[in-house]
Amino acid sequence: MNKVEFLDILQDYLTENFSESDIIDILRDYEEFFINGKLEGKSEEEICKTLGSPKNVAKELIREMKGATKEETRSFVKENLETLRKKVRIYFNKANKKAKEFLNSDSIINGSRSSSFVKTIIYIVTGMLILIGLFMIPIFIAITLVLIGGSLVNGLGYILGILLFSANNYVATASIFGSIFLTGLIVLGWTIYLNIIKYIKIFIVKYRGWIKKKFMYLRASNTDKRDNSKVKNGFNKNEAVEGETYKEEGDKNE
Repeated sequence: MNKVEFLDILQDYLTENFSESDIIDILRDYEEFFINGKLEGKSEEEICKTLGSPKNVAKELIREMKGATKEETRSFVKENLETLRKKVRIYFNKANKKAKEFLNSDSIINGSRSSSFVKTIIYIVTGMLILIGLFMIPIFIAITLVLIGGSLVNGLGYILGILLFSANNYVATASIFGSIFLTGLIVLGWTIYLNIIKYIKIFIVKYRGWIKKKFMYLRASNTDKRDNSKVKNGFNKNEAVEGETYKEEGDKNE
């Protein structure tokens, strides 16, 4: 086998998986192998034996190309998802910590601040969260529709690529690789979207439980205050009665 035969066979095997410009670059690289081999005193047959079967060379190039594409997509999704998780976790932890520091402070727990003040703060915070939620609902609906539409388009891209292989290999290859790239973006989008929904659900459940517990503390605090007030009023009445009795006994003795 000589150089021309090797490159022709290699080109035939690469046609279905690479674009024309990529094939030209690959063939140019392998032409350099032949040039360097001839400079070393080797014949074209010897260089072909060194390179191996052009069919195996093409299979290896295709495998490396597809493997690299999937690995890059997987790595991109993993890195960006982990970064988002950390940012969301830090944000919610800071907000949760600030709220707990205020509403669990000694001035509130010991009752030095009125229960109406604490309730007002809770209502304001809850109202703000509800407004944010109402504002975010249309956004989440739009994101859901975009992701669903993107998933459908992505599936059609694969189908189109398969159907076009017999008619136009270049368009089919472009469609397949475009669909692979879009798959990575869609997987990233769905993963981020579902994780955000999960964190929002966790936050809502924890916030509802925390509000119930806080109102329970406020009711208990108000009950203690009423009981203490009754005891104090009863003690003052007893003192007044005892004072009147002592005064009457003194008048009788005189």
